[in-house]
Amino acid sequence: MARIPSLLRNVSFSVPVTFVVSAPDSKNADRADFKVPQGSVNAEVVINQAINQLSPNGGEIKLLEGTYIISGPIKLKDNVKLEGSSNSTLITIADNFNVDINALQNGDLSAVNTNITIRELNIDMNRANQSSGVMNGMKFYNIDGLTCRDCKVINANNRGIDVDGGNNITINDCRCTDNGDNGVSIVNSDGCTVNSTACFNNGGGGIYIESLTAPYFVRSSLCINNAQTGIAILFSDNGNLTDNISRNNGDNGLLLLDCDKTVISDSTLINNVSNGMALSNVNFSTVTANLMEGNSLSGMNVTGASSSDITSNQVLDNGQHGFSFTNIDHCNIISNHARHNSVSAATTYNNFNFVGSTGSITEFCNVQTNKAVSAGTVQYGIFLSVNTANNFVTNNDLIEGGETANFQDNGTNNRKNPGNRTTV
Repeated sequence: MARIPSLLRNVSFSVPVTFVVSAPDSKNADRADFKVPQGSVNAEVVINQAINQLSPNGGEIKLLEGTYIISGPIKLKDNVKLEGSSNSTLITIADNFNVDINALQNGDLSAVNTNITIRELNIDMNRANQSSGVMNGMKFYNIDGLTCRDCKVINANNRGIDVDGGNNITINDCRCTDNGDNGVSIVNSDGCTVNSTACFNNGGGGIYIESLTAPYFVRSSLCINNAQTGIAILFSDNGNLTDNISRNNGDNGLLLLDCDKTVISDSTLINNVSNGMALSNVNFSTVTANLMEGNSLSGMNVTGASSSDITSNQVLDNGQHGFSFTNIDHCNIISNHARHNSVSAATTYNNFNFVGSTGSITEFCNVQTNKAVSAGTVQYGIFLSVNTANNFVTNNDLIEGGETANFQDNGTNNRKNPGNRTTV
């Protein structure tokens, strides 16, 4: 789109245009319609001037390569695209700024802003040189249509990308690392999509999603070395979590709490401080083809689930149980593989552990064609506690499934015919 000559910048335009903004150290500043002066620590003033010159139909702000030091937020309006220059554009704050700031935010915090796009930016909030202040890389409220692509948001005192309220939110190919709280946080919104996004070394979790009211997707993302849970989903139904990697996090690799009709597939959850996967009150869901290995607690820990399918998962070398099921009913546990669990305390935990509580027993589950191998550490291949009843447990391969016994049923009316393979 055409650039607007300097003499016409105060004219109102009815079609979208592109304005170019240069940093003090941009190499091609002569291309710019707006220039941040040398020595400026208020680059947001010039950038916001350019945004405000766009028509109500919106347009594009192109930031040339270079460093933009800000002391206030860049405020994005409806239908605005803010784009850097192939990730050589850096937005940052000065040392000892120590004041609350969002580097990027929507211009109207009370009404709904629409159709904002951010691309190819680096935001470094200079956390090591700040002693106070609530500082987020991006903070958006009540946003209808947000696309953030190919951005890096690092070193914020608080969150990397934070969205509170909105819909049509897409985070693609972004990197949120070394922030003081969550890398990506999306709450109180309709659906969202987080694709191919990396969250490393954050002081909170990697990807945090809560209270969504429409379908959402988390795909092909990496959450590594975060202080809390790698991927946490709370109170949000109709999710699809596929092909993610979550490892070396300070809590669970993946947590779902009160989430129904969710698909979790083809993900790798390894070496996390708590469970590989922790599911609580997750109903009518499908969990398939995931790998949980080397986690300090259980590979998969399910507490409260109904009418869910747990199939073709692998749990290996976890500290406690391979699979732990508590107070579940009418679930299909089929064709899973558990091997060499109970690593933290030999012959204490089980490959498949089914327990219940008084008044909330584990019952009416279909447990078939699973394989359990002790490899010298596991107590039981399959264990059913006294608070289990009416489960169908058959055709499982339990040869060398446990050191104490391959199979132990302490429940009531658990059906085992035509039988499980417990001896050669």
